[in-house]
Amino acid sequence: MENQIKKYFFTIAKSLFLIVLIVGCVQSGVGNPNDTVGITITNPTTGDSVQIGENTISYQITNPAGTALDHFEIILNGGDSVRIVQAKDNLNGTVLSLGIDSSLINTTVSYFVNVATKSNVFTTSEIQSNLFVTEKRTPPDAPTDLTLAKLGGTSTTFSASLEWVDNADNEVTYELWRKEGSNGEYGSTPYRTYAANTQRVNDDGLSRFVVYIYKVSAKNKYGRSKFSNEVSTADQPDEAPTNLKATVLGATKIYLTWDDNAIAKLGYRIQRSDLTSTQYSQIAIVTTKEYTDKNLSASTTYSYRVQSFTSTSESNWSNPVNVTTLAEDIPPPLNLTAVFDSTTKFVTVSWTDITFLETGTSIERKDGLIGTYQEIGTTNADVGLFIDQSVEPGSTYVYRAKHHTSLGFDTDYSNEAQIFVPDLPPAAPSDLIISTLTQNVNYLLNWTLNSSDEDRVEIWRKDGSSGQYQLFKTLAPKTIADVVSVPNSGLVFYFKIRAARDVLVSDFSNEVGTNGSSGSNDIVLNGGATGSNSIQLTWTDITTSKLGFSIERKLVWEQDTGFKIIAQVGALSLFYNDNGLQPVTTYSYRVRAIFSQGYSNYSNVKNITTNP
Repeated sequence: MENQIKKYFFTIAKSLFLIVLIVGCVQSGVGNPNDTVGITITNPTTGDSVQIGENTISYQITNPAGTALDHFEIILNGGDSVRIVQAKDNLNGTVLSLGIDSSLINTTVSYFVNVATKSNVFTTSEIQSNLFVTEKRTPPDAPTDLTLAKLGGTSTTFSASLEWVDNADNEVTYELWRKEGSNGEYGSTPYRTYAANTQRVNDDGLSRFVVYIYKVSAKNKYGRSKFSNEVSTADQPDEAPTNLKATVLGATKIYLTWDDNAIAKLGYRIQRSDLTSTQYSQIAIVTTKEYTDKNLSASTTYSYRVQSFTSTSESNWSNPVNVTTLAEDIPPPLNLTAVFDSTTKFVTVSWTDITFLETGTSIERKDGLIGTYQEIGTTNADVGLFIDQSVEPGSTYVYRAKHHTSLGFDTDYSNEAQIFVPDLPPAAPSDLIISTLTQNVNYLLNWTLNSSDEDRVEIWRKDGSSGQYQLFKTLAPKTIADVVSVPNSGLVFYFKIRAARDVLVSDFSNEVGTNGSSGSNDIVLNGGATGSNSIQLTWTDITTSKLGFSIERKLVWEQDTGFKIIAQVGALSLFYNDNGLQPVTTYSYRVRAIFSQGYSNYSNVKNITTNP
């Protein structure tokens, strides 16, 4: 009874759909009596047969006015199935297909096609009826994604597992084809046949000394499908991973490395056992030829082996290797940091060493966040600092370090430290001096060039103490002196120098004037390391009368409150040697003049690093 009610309501719904469809088409036709679009079905037509699945519809559109078509409607069995296909052009370029479900086999069906214009005007073809539905009369679709996995066996034989994707719905059998060697032949008949819907089979008793190649096809009474892809037992690596080594990293870690041949791998399986059991268990799958096993027990012996695998095969296991953890761990470098020094334009890498068992430290660097680590230097025992002088502006670097130990192995790596090296302007020239060649006409300027990356040197001049500085002359890079000429106007002319590279410019040097003065009460401080324990400072004089100069110093990382007076010198002294310093340490200096009623402004702060 329930099924009869459902059938009753389905019949009502189907009738309503047809009424709406016919009324819509009739109304469109009545409202557009001059519509010239027509459609004629040429195949399949009344009395033809169709097959389960898709059946191409051949048709002819008449459209002399070139009316824009919108879509086609394929109506099966008066509305049991409606398929809408968007029009590709205004004539016959749209592919139409009549889909027949397998439930309709050995019955007759009918269909017609509506064509709709962009203005929603419909034209209906003649109804094609009494089309007899037969089974699918084409060969099966081809199987795809054939894969091969090697299974266990003996030292001379093994089994292969073959698996594929079944894409057919009308196959009778699957055919497995096999040949031996790349020069072998598959022959005219399949190696084995299997029932419909088969997707996985095994081939046993294969020789380890023969390469087997397989392919698969599907078949029915209408023919054979295309073949699948080929797979080969040669896809297995020629040999297992070799030269497996295990290095103990203290009490809880073991570092594994191995070699392999050039055949591309998807990865490696790592298995482990201890001496209390001969049973290996998998602990990791990796894609690189190294692995660190962690959280192990102290003073315990472990055995390891490695196997490679591809998408279609897997290798034999490598030779096993045994190793015993230590009684206690040796810590790696701790608190690794990387700091860019804007003065030297180097990166200082530092760390904390808390073990007496290290014999030196290896520093590694990778260029960019996804680069590969390379060793860039080593230090001796108990040294916690390394200066990287090979950095490039505008680059990001990541550093790590590990200790070498007196027990013959390396510790774990430290934490990583990342640093960006900015593209800084050239260092400012200093120690600008003016000498008279011809009074009020020609003067010699010479200076200390502190940069090595400038592409030009600029001389700037102002006319008189109240004038404005303007670019006076551009010189070639590495220039350290020049003769300048000025008008004999009775004015004092002032000069200052800077280095430049592209749009980046340095600070200016100190200022000098044609009257021999600095032309300023600003103290310009310069200097440099003279050894691993000493630094020499120099500064420019000022025009204001003073009693002397006060020199202050701090470590570069300290706040300004860390500045302390380290010396005071006389009014005629323009340099100071600071001795007794630590090697490879950056210090900050500043100087100010001493007046009878106070002090001048501080000079610029100068950061200087002692030599190693």
